[in-house]
Amino acid sequence: MKMLRLIQVNLKKVLTSGGFYACAVLTAVLCFTAEIGMDPAKQEGLSVLQVSRMYTRTELLQEMQFNYFNILRGGMGVWITIFIPIIAAFPFVPLVCDARESRSVRMTCIRLSRRTYSLGSFLSAMLAGGLAVLAGFLVFAGITAFLFPQTAEYTQEQRALIEGVYPEVFPLFPKLGYPYLYLLRFAEVFLYGAASAVPAFILTAVMKNKYLILSIPFFIVYLLRELQAKLLEQVWRDWEHPDLLLKRILSVTGTDALNQLSTLGENMLPAALYAAFLLAAGCMIYLAVMNRRLDYGE
Repeated sequence: MKMLRLIQVNLKKVLTSGGFYACAVLTAVLCFTAEIGMDPAKQEGLSVLQVSRMYTRTELLQEMQFNYFNILRGGMGVWITIFIPIIAAFPFVPLVCDARESRSVRMTCIRLSRRTYSLGSFLSAMLAGGLAVLAGFLVFAGITAFLFPQTAEYTQEQRALIEGVYPEVFPLFPKLGYPYLYLLRFAEVFLYGAASAVPAFILTAVMKNKYLILSIPFFIVYLLRELQAKLLEQVWRDWEHPDLLLKRILSVTGTDALNQLSTLGENMLPAALYAAFLLAAGCMIYLAVMNRRLDYGE
């Protein structure tokens, strides 16, 4: 009960701070930069914002790729996946750093116990990150619902083509329909944001400078994405005999695997277990470091 009370207090601080809403707005803005199409004349990618400005409603209904659900699937594009370590951590990590500078952590730990405080703070960071990213994505989803056509607006033949692959990728779609697809997508976004807040929060156990804490995970994710891009080139080095094992490893361990979890097919469970293992390991490392600190993290 004490831990739940701590999480409640922490989330109240988060929701009453400007950082949470700034992160939500930034998430929504970056979602509009996601590439969802191609300009055949210029051979350049088109973002969500560009497509919404260039195409009329009639033209959108002629392009099945621009149906609303595809926009939701593609909304978390390259830029959001690069900046999400900062976005997800920003609502809570600065509050933790400020609390340590004010030396209020010691009294809280005495009331709750050090382990309860550390674990409660870890879970609060995940919830704050997940909620901030989800809030921004919901704003994006709400706006694009008016800009892009729903599947029901297409012709029967077009709708059959759009929905033809859904049962294979989303087995419960025939029974539960689009509400299931939307809730599944929102759950992915929340989990992606929650997990992305963890690296920066772990650094608060050994560092106090909030700017370094927020920046280091950003550079780590950037380097990992570059490494994965190089390894992906190795997968398709021989087009006739691709390295399927390496391809599967990259799908499971990719930095944005949680963002596309429901579409990974046979790799979905391994990717979820891999992410759970990393989160559990990170939590144990954080608890171990904080338990050994005699200054209560101050």
